[in-house]
Amino acid sequence: MQPRRSDRRGSPLVVRALTVDALLVNPSAVRCDLHDLRAAIGANAPDEIVRLYTGPLLDGFHLSEATEFAYWLDERRNELCHSYIGALRALAEQQEQAAGDAHAMVGTCRRLVAADPYSGVHAQKLMRALDASGDRAGAIQYASEHAQRRHADLDLEPDPVMALANELRAPAGPRRHAVPNGTQAPRRAGDRVRIVAKLVDVDRDRHLWAETYDRRLTDIFSIQTDVALHIAGALEAELSVDEQTRVQRRPTADIQAYQLFLQGRQQHIKYTPQAYHRAVEYFDRAIERDPSFALAMAHLGMAYAELTEHGAIRSDFAYERALNAARRALDLDLSAAHCTMGHLKTVYEYDWSGAEEEFKRALELSPSNSDAFAAYGRLCAALTRYDESIALHRRARELDPLAHRLDVVTTLLRAGRYDEAIELGEDAVTLDPEYARAHATLGWAYLLSGRHIDGVAQLERAVSLSKRSTLWLGQLGQAHAMAGNTARAREILGELQEQAQRTYVSPHHFAYIHTGLGDAERAIDCLERAVKERTGPAYGMKGSFLLTTLQDHPRFRALLMQMNLG
Repeated sequence: MQPRRSDRRGSPLVVRALTVDALLVNPSAVRCDLHDLRAAIGANAPDEIVRLYTGPLLDGFHLSEATEFAYWLDERRNELCHSYIGALRALAEQQEQAAGDAHAMVGTCRRLVAADPYSGVHAQKLMRALDASGDRAGAIQYASEHAQRRHADLDLEPDPVMALANELRAPAGPRRHAVPNGTQAPRRAGDRVRIVAKLVDVDRDRHLWAETYDRRLTDIFSIQTDVALHIAGALEAELSVDEQTRVQRRPTADIQAYQLFLQGRQQHIKYTPQAYHRAVEYFDRAIERDPSFALAMAHLGMAYAELTEHGAIRSDFAYERALNAARRALDLDLSAAHCTMGHLKTVYEYDWSGAEEEFKRALELSPSNSDAFAAYGRLCAALTRYDESIALHRRARELDPLAHRLDVVTTLLRAGRYDEAIELGEDAVTLDPEYARAHATLGWAYLLSGRHIDGVAQLERAVSLSKRSTLWLGQLGQAHAMAGNTARAREILGELQEQAQRTYVSPHHFAYIHTGLGDAERAIDCLERAVKERTGPAYGMKGSFLLTTLQDHPRFRALLMQMNLG
């Protein structure tokens, strides 16, 4: 909590010195969030207290030879921290009483134990919240961490937290629930990297294996192999010859090519046309350095497919590049290559059974391939197999929460489960307020729930964050039409038509607005072009919540027949 200088000019911060030891501050020129926080405490408003409290008062501020001031400041810091902890307790109790709010309670309890890390009461609250959210293993593991912290820092014996852990601990079975757990983030200095890895048996609360690696960055792949083999050995798992070969296979011998690949991957998950183009550039550069880099080829193919689905590039050129890259990667029978091939069979060929075989092979080769779970989930959603799709997307999000935040939300909307979609959509926006796709998806969750004003506002935000995305612009036009703002919807239609004179715009994006305006014939005209061109998310038309009013139209049903979806 720090004072902030007013933007108004001509208002001096200090008016005059009263004595040698005192200064008079002009309150109109200084704003401090402490005033707002105290007002929230006085109003007993837990939400506001939690929002406004940002840390210790005047954190880092020190006056030498001012003992009385130091005592005073410590008292004020303790007072505010106590109010903050009380507010978190109140929020946790509210969330505990609210059905279905377990995940929100986990977040609140994590803040609570961060503020008071030695409290057994707060630790038990977090453990019960984790258990209620379905993460019993995490609850048991936190008990161990809490007990170790109390012993190491305070030399205290375990408190009732361990008793609760014993209650939660499942009876030991023939299989152990062991999880890899990095105790220290990887550190890099120049061309060297340090990684600390350990394997924990959470059922029995004991470490199975731990190792510290301090090597050159060029040895990163041998570290990965070593960790995988140690984990398998600790679990007494027998790896087949094929599995051992895959574990020991290096994606590339060129560490710079691998770094370019990782940069491309980081761009890929941003879900904007600009980011996809940058991803393609990084993957191309990685392949240029190592022409045998199959993993980069597979991701290059997926990036081109995503560009087409986003409507940012013509599909004829993109499909040729994507297919060539995927076929080259398939020579090594790589999981990522089968994933990309499965997606191409979905979005370009409408070969649903062939795509499913590819996804199954991808997961057989790598059961932790989050991209394969996500792409397989999109296939199931396109076939209106929503329960399967939701399960696959949830697994993808567990494996890679950053890359696969929203596919499950979209599928929940297709399945008509709007309340769940809103909760997850709001979480995604909170996690990354600058993520355009999160705002657009949440906007549709609001719209389909009848909250038109909120929905349009979220889509407006998505467009402002990704100005070159005609996907969100088309959906914004449809949203305005659905909310009764037909004039604004037609303005946006005109903007798309103007853009189409200068650059490629997917006909699918025009179909959104025509659908919202109730012009079914023109909407289906655009969809027929989209299917023919294999552009936009045409493969997902069946059951799409954006095309609900067209589902019973004879021309729409005929179009589904062409796509083998009849």
